[in-house]
Amino acid sequence: MFTHKCYIFIMQKKRVIVHKIACGVTIAVSIILSITMLVTADTNLTTGEPINIRTDAFSVIGFANREMFFIWGVATGLAVFLNLRLLAVRLGLVHRWFTALLAFGCSMTLVTVSVMGYDSIARPIHVGSAALFGFCTAISLIIILVKKLKKNKRITSMYLTIFAMTAVIFVFTTIYVGWLTALTQILLTNISLVIMFASNFMEKWPAEISEEQQCVTCEPVQ
Repeated sequence: MFTHKCYIFIMQKKRVIVHKIACGVTIAVSIILSITMLVTADTNLTTGEPINIRTDAFSVIGFANREMFFIWGVATGLAVFLNLRLLAVRLGLVHRWFTALLAFGCSMTLVTVSVMGYDSIARPIHVGSAALFGFCTAISLIIILVKKLKKNKRITSMYLTIFAMTAVIFVFTTIYVGWLTALTQILLTNISLVIMFASNFMEKWPAEISEEQQCVTCEPVQ
């Protein structure tokens, strides 16, 4: 029989569907813009020489295309936040401090793409905000793995395998292309986005199974 808990469950499922669509859209925008900027990279505005994606950082390309770089940064920050937040919710990790940590880290992308330059003020802010973004999102992902995936050895093994493959790609790309070049940065960013997105379309997580069981077994509302 249809109950109040079932109604809440159905509404939550609808919100998850909308959330997944938003995850997909932001990731698609981020990947398309990053590839577009790599392909259309033109002139280094600092040196006046042609941009080389195998030696120059991605921010050098962004400095030459500020509008597209800004949109890419916003889309990437939103994509990471929405995907990790959805994964956390599906695993039952809904603490406010976790959301605050993730939101703070992802908001740093706005600072990174807004403050551009090579002077003594802009450069430290640009690099520092990018580092904070990476640190906070990495900590958020580690929390998800440690808190929720450690009880499921199969899922944990799968994620460790994915991370190991990503690490191998990173090492080989660094050796043959260079450290923190545009190609390396975008390759790793896009791989990470695809992994996060794919994770949200895997089998049901424990929190979701528990909710469905409650919906099936709950008593009718009097």
